[in-house]
Amino acid sequence: MKHLLERKEWLRVNEAFFNQGSPYEKHKGTIMTIMDRLVKDYSYSPQLAAALAGNMFKESGFNPAIESPGGTYVGLIQWGGGRKAKLKSKPNWKTIDTQLKFIDEELKGAYAKVKEAIDAAPTVEKAAEIVGRRYEVCADPTSEKRIKGAREIYDMYMPNLTAFTPPTLTDDDFTDQPPIEGQ
Repeated sequence: MKHLLERKEWLRVNEAFFNQGSPYEKHKGTIMTIMDRLVKDYSYSPQLAAALAGNMFKESGFNPAIESPGGTYVGLIQWGGGRKAKLKSKPNWKTIDTQLKFIDEELKGAYAKVKEAIDAAPTVEKAAEIVGRRYEVCADPTSEKRIKGAREIYDMYMPNLTAFTPPTLTDDDFTDQPPIEGQ
């Protein structure tokens, strides 16, 4: 079989951030916690949650207490200006839970139209770009770490979300007959 990509390009395309042995593998537990909270506690779609988590990966490495050099930006999303001041006014602002609640307040308030655009994105990659461009308002909304990170997080989370599939019932499952003992 002939490879269509050069070796270096093939490695770049097939390299994963969160695979076993990668420097980012240690973040899997935090990622799953963030995804569960966004999906289950805040009722976000897995795509929206992964788009946000991909941005967190790029901006803070999932460290809620991180500050940029000079302290211009803080937190998971690297908020600045008035948004930074608003976040820092909250008790326990350096925790993941406080910052997820802050994200929810913003996306259901002043950034509700942005949330609609993220939800309407055709792919998780496009959703991550919209988060970077319109919610986070960052300088590099199409960075590979942000976009590819969101895709990997989504792919990693989805099997956990759909692990239980309820059985499909048919008309044969419903009967007026009492159950037969021993069956």
